[in-house]
Amino acid sequence: MKATINFLVMRELLLIVISSLLFLQSCAVQKPQQAGTCVPEIMVIAHRGAHNNFPENSISSIREAIEIGVDIVEIDIQHTKDGHLILMHDKTIDRTTNGVGLVEDYTLNEIKDFRLRNTDGTLTDERIPTLEEVLTEFGFITHFDLDIKTQKYLSVIEIIEEYDLLESSLFLVYDLEVAKMLKKRNKLFKILMRAGDEESVKVIFNEFTPEAVHIDDSLNSTLVNETIKNNGSWSFINSLGVIDNEAKNNPDAFEKAYRNGANMVQTDYPEQLLRHLRSRKLHK
Repeated sequence: MKATINFLVMRELLLIVISSLLFLQSCAVQKPQQAGTCVPEIMVIAHRGAHNNFPENSISSIREAIEIGVDIVEIDIQHTKDGHLILMHDKTIDRTTNGVGLVEDYTLNEIKDFRLRNTDGTLTDERIPTLEEVLTEFGFITHFDLDIKTQKYLSVIEIIEEYDLLESSLFLVYDLEVAKMLKKRNKLFKILMRAGDEESVKVIFNEFTPEAVHIDDSLNSTLVNETIKNNGSWSFINSLGVIDNEAKNNPDAFEKAYRNGANMVQTDYPEQLLRHLRSRKLHK
């Protein structure tokens, strides 16, 4: 009898722990105004995963990003000759694998014969992952920013629906009509809307409220950032390139990305950015 009671107690404790973890995971892409959210002041997005020591868009780079504590993992999606969705930024496999040619000229079986390269060009034993493999392993423990390079947009939408990951997947969208289509299809879809200029920011909010708005350096002003946040969205900006390169030796350079109010920063150096933000109490 005592053993049965102990088992029941342990089971209840386990359920409480699991529920708490799920809550922590589920609130990272909510809007900042919602009461009771557990988001950091500034969210960190790992560009193509944490790929300084692993191949970009690889299982290892995603796992590393999750382990160091990023909020969102950005991944790029292409399709093979036989219609499978894989993680790959470029249209060709030349730069990131030991193969050459267009992604869409290979079947999935053929793509799986190639091996991924690290950022420094060294060859690894790691293979190009499919989107399905990534979602199966990580879909319920992190959030993804989906940069859809393939024309098979509907296939990506359908697999996100199939895995029931609508609330943890952020769709990078360049076209306002596509964004409205996604919201009409299901209001739970999360949209990261690309803005090209100040006028496009106004147009976006005249049509709907995306979860986040992606701005360039040219739009990184206090006024634009406040406009985005006051309308109920997150302000997303890159530190890629100049800021990242400077921050490798001087982490305080990251401040250039967010000092005007942006509260989502995408970087190629997520571990360094996290360390910097935590030192300033801007991230848990």
